[in-house]
This record gives sequence, structure tokens and C-alpha cells, in this order.
Amino acid sequence: MEIEVPGLTPKKEIIDLLESEKDWIYWEYFKSRPDCPPEIEACTVQIYDAEVPYLIRRNIRTKRITLRIHGTGKLEVSAPYDTKKADIITFIKREFAWIAPRIGILPAQKNNSPNNSITHSPIAGDEGGMITYNGQIVPYQIKRSHRAKRIVIKINRNREVSVVSPTHVPIAELKSFAEAKADWIYKHTIQSNRPLPSERQYCDGETIPFMGDSLIIRITKGQKGHYLRKNQELIVTIPIDFLEFHEKEFVKNALSSFFSGALIEFSLPHVIRYAQILQIPAPPLKTRDQKTKWGTCTPHSIVLNIRLCMAPPAIIEYVIVHELAHKVQPNHSPRFWSVVENLMPDYKERRDYLKKYGHEWIL
Repeated sequence: MEIEVPGLTPKKEIIDLLESEKDWIYWEYFKSRPDCPPEIEACTVQIYDAEVPYLIRRNIRTKRITLRIHGTGKLEVSAPYDTKKADIITFIKREFAWIAPRIGILPAQKNNSPNNSITHSPIAGDEGGMITYNGQIVPYQIKRSHRAKRIVIKINRNREVSVVSPTHVPIAELKSFAEAKADWIYKHTIQSNRPLPSERQYCDGETIPFMGDSLIIRITKGQKGHYLRKNQELIVTIPIDFLEFHEKEFVKNALSSFFSGALIEFSLPHVIRYAQILQIPAPPLKTRDQKTKWGTCTPHSIVLNIRLCMAPPAIIEYVIVHELAHKVQPNHSPRFWSVVENLMPDYKERRDYLKKYGHEWIL
């Protein structure tokens, strides 16, 4: 490990820095060891008579082993980065009774429920259940929020279903709400024609959408890691001592960092211009990689999703206008949309484009 500091830096500051970053330091050290398990690992487990595939994702931010089933039926385990595979297998075996019905594996004597029915049982660490509609099973989770004003069902780009509820609503009412929406849930998950987002490979030659054009990833090896844009290429240099299964994460981080800078550079002039029209101070601009929101208006700033870099410039501009309008109308009332329309008369077309193609812009 090497530390680069200005020549006059006191020793105490260096020690304090090391102390504050010790988790990250150990993580980087642990990744270099030959006994470090892979961050992503494909496995199978035997449940009754079926061989069920599942994916293990290890992460420094994960504090305990958790289990989830995506709307597609894909089984995924999240675990702390140093978790041994044997411990994960033991965890999964304890959850057999919960997993089996959610992926359509039921003992014959228990598989006699009507086609259009709903079954409820706890989801590991949370409330939830599943609907069985037209012979297909769709699991869902119940998420309680202090900010929720009413019960809503949300389905994300991976077709994962959540029932979002105020904290005080009884579980029986939430189950009844999900049951009443079983047909709608089925149409927007199992029956949906909308393609699931493909996974990025982060490999040499991969083409990434970039502000109405495209960017080609080029991977090289060198003493130090860095990235550089050259014409239509993003050249990512990976340190030569990196193990193979760390390379994709490095490329993803480089791409995310590039997107963050490019998005700020593109957006800042638009933020200043529209803020002047609204006669408000131009708020600070921040970026973040978010799963569900393209932008957020906070009391102190505007936050933009770095995935917007994969959208055409006109769509990025729409999200900027949308979030700035919240500085005037902090809601989605008719007055809010009137502000948006005054700034951008064709906002509906841009909004529709975002809804139609936004699921394709993934990291």
C-alpha cells in the first residue's frame, strides 16, 4: 500500500485518514488475496426435484445475508464480501420453504389452489406474499413508508413488485389491495411485452449510448488506473495487478465517473438559463446513480441520475426543467405542469420518450 500526501502533511493527519478509510483499505487488500471469493457467483441448489439456479452478489456495503426473488423468478443472494459459499448454502437451505412456492415449486398435495388466487407468507426480513394468477406466480414485497399518503403498487424495470403503504395500514388491507390488483400485476409482469434490461458486460468493444450518440469502451492495462475519452471511445486503463473478476467493477466505476462529469458539464448551462427564466437562484447540481428516479429536487440542490448520459440531450434538458419547476411548485399539481409547459411547450413528447426508452439506459 502506498500513500501520496503533500510533503508538509502532519503524521497525525495521515493516521486519521488511514483510520477513517480502514474499511475500504481492508476491502481492497482482501480482494487481492487468492482466497477472496468472487463478487458475483452463479450457483445452483436442489429444491425438491428441481435444480434451481441462483446468483450470489458480495458487496462491502452489505452487512448480512439476504435473499430476494426478482419478478422474473430469478433468485439472488446478497452477502458481505467475505462470506464463504458454505455459509450461503446453509442460509438458502433454511429458506427452502419460503423459496419453493415463489418460484412455482410446490409438493403435489399442496398445488391445488385455483388459478386466480393470492397466497401470503412472510418474505425474509419483510412483509409480503405472492399472487398466483393464470397458473403463474408473482412475488411481491410490502414496503411501509412515512412519506406514503396512500397504497400504491410499483413495478420496477426488472418487473419486481412492491406494495408501498403508509405505516399505519393493517396488513389485511394491504393483502386485499394486492388481491384486487392481481390482474393488473400479472399484465405488467408475466404478460408484459416490455423487454427486460440487458446486462452490461463492461468489456472491450462494448458500445454504450451517450447523449444521442454512442461511446465505445476500449480497455488497456497499465501501472495506474485511469480513463480518457478520445473521440468516440472511452479508453479505460486497468492496473495490471488487478484480478480478472475486479476488472468489470473498475470499468463500471470509470464509466460512472465519466458520466458524472459529462452530465454536470452538459447540464449546468441549462440549469443557469432556466433558473434565470424562473427568477430563482441556480441551485447546486449533483449526480447520483439511482435505480428509480431520473432526478430529485432537494431543498439545497438538484440531483440528476448519471444514467441520463445515455439519453438524448433533449431528454436530459426535460429532466432539468422538471426538477427546477419543483423549486416553484413542490408537487405535481396542474400548476406544476403549467410551469413546465411554459418553459418547455413540447415537454409531453419528451416525457413520453423517457417513459418508453428509459428502461434501456442501464449501468
